[in-house]
Amino acid sequence: MKKIFNRIAAFLAIGFALGACEENAIPERTTYVTSGAQVKFYNHVEGSPMVNFYLNDQKVTTATATATGALRGLAFGATYPSTYGYASVPSGSFTMAVRDTATREAASYDPAASCKVLTWKDLASPYRTIIDKAVTLDEGSNYSAILVGTPAVMGTTATTCGQVVTQANYELIVSRDALPAPAFDKIYFRFMNTLAGAPYNFDVVATRLANAASGSTPARDKVEIVIAQNIGFKEFSPYVEVPMGNYRIDYYKAGTYKTANEVKYLSYPSTATSSISTLALGRVYTHFLRGTYSSPGKSTHMDYWRER
Repeated sequence: MKKIFNRIAAFLAIGFALGACEENAIPERTTYVTSGAQVKFYNHVEGSPMVNFYLNDQKVTTATATATGALRGLAFGATYPSTYGYASVPSGSFTMAVRDTATREAASYDPAASCKVLTWKDLASPYRTIIDKAVTLDEGSNYSAILVGTPAVMGTTATTCGQVVTQANYELIVSRDALPAPAFDKIYFRFMNTLAGAPYNFDVVATRLANAASGSTPARDKVEIVIAQNIGFKEFSPYVEVPMGNYRIDYYKAGTYKTANEVKYLSYPSTATSSISTLALGRVYTHFLRGTYSSPGKSTHMDYWRER
């Protein structure tokens, strides 16, 4: 598992005093766990089907089916694990595959009704591999596995209904996460660009908002920190230490920040009255632009996740 500091309270039964431990007793753990490799999985393809990630033929993401038995997966913007940290997997060499969760596909359409599906057919291979790649996951290392790109576009006119007018363009990024050393008195940010089709690279600025003193919390001045510069598609910045506080993250066309031709793509949170306020010392975060570029940008193109 990821080097997460797990401390689980121990519940001791009366029988323990007699030398017999209850079956449901929970041991206390106060050390880092480092066995295997640690991977966090993301679906960053806007408009894609739900997908699951596999190592060889072993599914390693979500496993819960719907009431009808259909397989669940990661929709656009979803990640696994869905909280902080990583999934623990064996180390070694594998084929990592991303497969959709469809069990049927449309067989015929009605072009006169906005290309409405008329009939469905079962698939010979219900969970189709949309992309795979050979990966080596080292013992004790952390990785991000991210599906990026664009899905297939289906025609909607009378002549193109039911036809693929633009082929899917999927890519699978598997990158080693160079996490900073554990430090419970620091906070770190980095940026990952998975926004397909963007016409320029990005600079990213984290602004700690000013606030007045309140109770035991001292007053804090406004601070602006450039956490990424000139980051292109499928690239990420190194981690940067940031001070404690509430933050807004601004995404700029590279080279325009604080210039006469400044171009801001988006801000997270997307309203001036909101801020990221769940930060705590010792934590490490990645901020993303994801999906497919649009003008104007969408709030769904922004997110951040906690590695530790």
